[in-house]
Amino acid sequence: MSLIFLQPHFLWAFLLLPLVWLAPTQSRNPRHAALRTVLLGALILALARPVFFLDRQEPTAVLIVDESPSLQGEAASAMAQAMTSWIKAQDDGARLVLIHLGKNDKVPGGAAGRGFSDHYRLSPNTSPLPQALGLAAQCIPDGAPGAVTLISDGLTTDPHWARALTTLQDRGIPLHVLKMESGISDLRLTRVVLSSPLRVGHTAWLNARIEGAHGAISLELW
Repeated sequence: MSLIFLQPHFLWAFLLLPLVWLAPTQSRNPRHAALRTVLLGALILALARPVFFLDRQEPTAVLIVDESPSLQGEAASAMAQAMTSWIKAQDDGARLVLIHLGKNDKVPGGAAGRGFSDHYRLSPNTSPLPQALGLAAQCIPDGAPGAVTLISDGLTTDPHWARALTTLQDRGIPLHVLKMESGISDLRLTRVVLSSPLRVGHTAWLNARIEGAHGAISLELW
């Protein structure tokens, strides 16, 4: 526990308290002088606005659940079981926060019993995992203990992880990842960027991102 004063300059007024005893009218009644000293001291202390800080803070456990369309079938059932196990493993005094990526408006996994203090739902049609990680870092107060757990198949539509991971690393927040098997085995086109508008007879560069669960692919251009 620590003590600070929001208006510490008022503490200089304590130097004036001896004047209560030096006043001629107070020398005849020391009990009145003592009472006035206590009252003025309490007033000065209140004006200084003391604030106590307790070092004990409740831990925050953040769970990111990626129920994007790429997670289907048995993988979705396995995610629900993993989420239930995660909830049971948390300490009773921990503050639970859920960040949900998916179309389902309900809390995934049928989390009965312990509830979440906060529940955030991001874009239902994409997997913005970097945005979810950044939000998870904001949910844990500075200096407070906490951890982030990510349950996902890893198929994100935004691969810019660096800033979010650096924030977690700089603050010493551990990140636990439980990778689920994707229910989509086919390759998919997630992003297309053109260097310039396409015009007949002109050449343009096209940057395409292809994602999937295959170990190797064969690309044919024609």
